[in-house]
Amino acid sequence: MRNPPLLAAALTYVALGWPIVPGAYPAQGQHSRVRTLFNGTVEPAVACCCNQQECWAPAAHPLSPDWPDQYVVTKEVARFWWGGSGGKPTPNIVLCCGETFDVWSVPAAIGTTAFSMLDFAVPVSLTPEPKRWLFVVKPQFSQPTVVRDGLDVVRLNTCHFVPAPPSNRGPAGHDRWLKAPKSSQELPTADMVVAALVYAGEMLAANDPHRRMPRSSHRSPALAAPTGSNWYR
Repeated sequence: MRNPPLLAAALTYVALGWPIVPGAYPAQGQHSRVRTLFNGTVEPAVACCCNQQECWAPAAHPLSPDWPDQYVVTKEVARFWWGGSGGKPTPNIVLCCGETFDVWSVPAAIGTTAFSMLDFAVPVSLTPEPKRWLFVVKPQFSQPTVVRDGLDVVRLNTCHFVPAPPSNRGPAGHDRWLKAPKSSQELPTADMVVAALVYAGEMLAANDPHRRMPRSSHRSPALAAPTGSNWYR
């Protein structure tokens, strides 16, 4: 089925030189997963096309387990997957981290505070509720920034992925850009962005000593059913 917004987005990512792969999509089925968060909030039930009862990221993971070897980097292949050929549901879009960019994932409270402190352009996407803010920066191939334990500030690099706007999460909503990338703008380096994220996290923790800020686990997307909190949902 044709989905013009997804096709347009896929072509944009390819033009930016960002590797993408086809992603899982919402499906009507019996395996709708409801997840209760640490604060008691209940996520909307989302059934994933993978039809796995314990799907850890419904409609937000690559379609294929071999995704690291299947990057889409040309317009022709993007049109094949997202152009509506074959009458099948259009897959979501997944961004592949590590080679062209890193992504730093934080909860909304940290993201809002840090974004207001940055005086330069940085692409930021928002996941559906419960929101994660995803900051896209140049990859760090050596001496990556180290964040102390206890802050929910997570680096996603090689062998990690994130869902790309405007991916559809069914009842949960859509991924969207707060600040979309532009071909005319170079990605910022991680140093200043991560410094703002860490400062915001430390400030929030200091102002609210009872605030619980669990550390998101650095899970490998290659795992079929990783544990811990989702770092991009």
